[in-house]
Amino acid sequence: ERYEEIRNEMKNMLMKVGWKKDYVEKCVPVIPISGWQGDNLIAKTSNMGWWSGVDVIDYDLKGTKHHIDTLLDVLNGMVTKPARNDKADM
Repeated sequence: ERYEEIRNEMKNMLMKVGWKKDYVEKCVPVIPISGWQGDNLIAKTSNMGWWSGVDVIDYDLKGTKHHIDTLLDVLNGMVTKPARNDKADM
């Protein structure tokens, strides 16, 4: 299937540039999206009935599990804002 071909190529590329294989396999969700149609960006689409999401663990490798269907799931569940010193100059 085309998705699997692209997913595998993306993961291989990350490993070629130095990402650890274990990290890529466990923590990096590869999501089929369509920016043109809006598929799997904010809500799970009905246009990709074959996509049932992917389970990954949190980037810190502490074992927190996430089920990812959409890009929004990644942004809401896995991404945190870095701390900012509001006393420092911008």
